[in-house]
Amino acid sequence: MAPFVAWCVALCRFDVRERRLPNVLTLPAAAAALAVALWQAFDGAPSALLGAALWTVVNGAAFLARGMGAGDVKLAPTLGAVVGGAGGVPAVLVAVLAAQAITVVWALVARGRTVPHGPAMIGAAWCVVGLPLALGIGLG
Repeated sequence: MAPFVAWCVALCRFDVRERRLPNVLTLPAAAAALAVALWQAFDGAPSALLGAALWTVVNGAAFLARGMGAGDVKLAPTLGAVVGGAGGVPAVLVAVLAAQAITVVWALVARGRTVPHGPAMIGAAWCVVGLPLALGIGLG
């Protein structure tokens, strides 16, 4: 758990400061998450793989529409696999929508045209997975 927390903190700090998510942090995590998700899917539990695919497709479409950066697309498979593995596709949908809402609110408060989206994605994933766990509520 501690490495995942440190990874999330590093990504948030970097994205806020530099307005980008570095490949050295996003790509290895995405590869590892997809490998585990594929393993689970072959073992009969496809929710992590479905979550990774769903969040990546949504962010990929936003990237193509010029509404999101490539780093956010590379962050999506990891967060999608974690959230999907914990709570299935419904949890991923909630996290994706929550990330969008957090980003919109942040932009309104900051009065800026652009704000980093990575911290909102990470915060939404933590809320969707972590809050129910902290309250002792099962997601699946």
